[in-house]
Amino acid sequence: VKDKLKIVFTTYIMVGLITHGIALFNKISFHDDTMETLLGASYTSGRWSIYIIDELRGFLFGTKFVSSPCFNGCVTLILFAFVTYILIEAFHISNRISLILISALLSSFPYFATLFAYMFTAWVYGVCFMIAAVACYFLCNKHNRTTFIIGTVALAFSVGIYQAVIPFILSFFVIHEIIKLDYIEKSTWGDFFKDVLYYAGNCFAFMSLYVLIEQWFLWKFEVSLTNYQGIGEVGNISMKAYLYRILVAYKRFFQPIRFTGGDVFPGRIYYLYFGVILAAEIGTLSLLKRNYHKSKTVFIQILLCVLLMPMTINFVFVMCDEKVTIIHVLMQYAQIFIFIWILYLLERGYFFTIKYQNKCIFKNLTFVLLGSIVIGQSRFDNSVYIKNQYLQNQAICYFTTLITRIQSVQNYKEDYPIIFLNSKNKSTKLTFEIPGGGDLYFYPGNEGSIINDYR
Repeated sequence: VKDKLKIVFTTYIMVGLITHGIALFNKISFHDDTMETLLGASYTSGRWSIYIIDELRGFLFGTKFVSSPCFNGCVTLILFAFVTYILIEAFHISNRISLILISALLSSFPYFATLFAYMFTAWVYGVCFMIAAVACYFLCNKHNRTTFIIGTVALAFSVGIYQAVIPFILSFFVIHEIIKLDYIEKSTWGDFFKDVLYYAGNCFAFMSLYVLIEQWFLWKFEVSLTNYQGIGEVGNISMKAYLYRILVAYKRFFQPIRFTGGDVFPGRIYYLYFGVILAAEIGTLSLLKRNYHKSKTVFIQILLCVLLMPMTINFVFVMCDEKVTIIHVLMQYAQIFIFIWILYLLERGYFFTIKYQNKCIFKNLTFVLLGSIVIGQSRFDNSVYIKNQYLQNQAICYFTTLITRIQSVQNYKEDYPIIFLNSKNKSTKLTFEIPGGGDLYFYPGNEGSIINDYR
């Protein structure tokens, strides 16, 4: 255990610093972070747990939200390193190369290039996935009433931080059930349906508790859910629409989002992903074949779980309509399970045993493929930070010049109110008006301008 922990944390932090160092040691603000450096949304977005964390943080430290890149970023990496360790323990990954690869893959995952753009709340998301991972681990390994109750509360709390943790929870349950069946010699349908009812019951319980507490917060503060990203319309669609979304979830497993801003596998990594899918398919067929000869019942049970896996990994596409909602990278952390799955298959030897000089060629090629993805992800994340830094500096220079020009106008006085309206790019004619009251908002870039969403 100590060796595993040492390998995972050392690799995760080292690769994390190489990949995300620019974001950790520079202040890069983007989108929400530029206006919510010292505050944020909670129960009105269905995230009541954030309100609880904010109040506790405010009580302990005097300030709720502070977008501190080094502190928040390092804490976030440590929390997600712990999540990675729980995953390798839960899914029986122990090979040294596999441990290094999974730590490097998850640490350089493009998810963090998005998360660190919202540095004011980054570590809170780390808490979200850490709680979910710990709860899932104990729920999968200890089927008793106490674990069920504590796990239900913990999962409800994690969903209350960020609803996109749900695909992570479902994928954890499904893959763990496959691994459990893979390790046993015999299984009855009674035992299988008992597990299914246990997990389904837990999902129903934590979602019910989450909704109940959310409704209490809305009643308490006399507010309603925002309609942002369809949050206020959850569940108000037909069964036909849900069936269509399920098909979309399967489609996105084999054909991920591309060129939309929600690219989890950006650039050339997109093509490497198909190599991962191919390797996973080959390994999965080998797993099914071995279990078919072991037990027909176990084979069918594993097959049912395998068929569910693509949907659970992409369950965010069931939760949201991709035609209406922007499915951005921050909502797709569950995509990491494709890497977890393929490394489990490698661990169990579910691949071709073609050897050259006593070395398994297919296994080594898969390691090379995953290593290439690590390099691609790390390089991509760095390029994202460099671009953000460049555009942020450009925006600062632009506003500095604009302010200088305004102050240089003849007869200008500092107490004159000025408002800057509806700029789509730098050449747009500026409109100045005397505001009728209320706060002033400087908001260029709201439609994809050259200054890249900076307020």
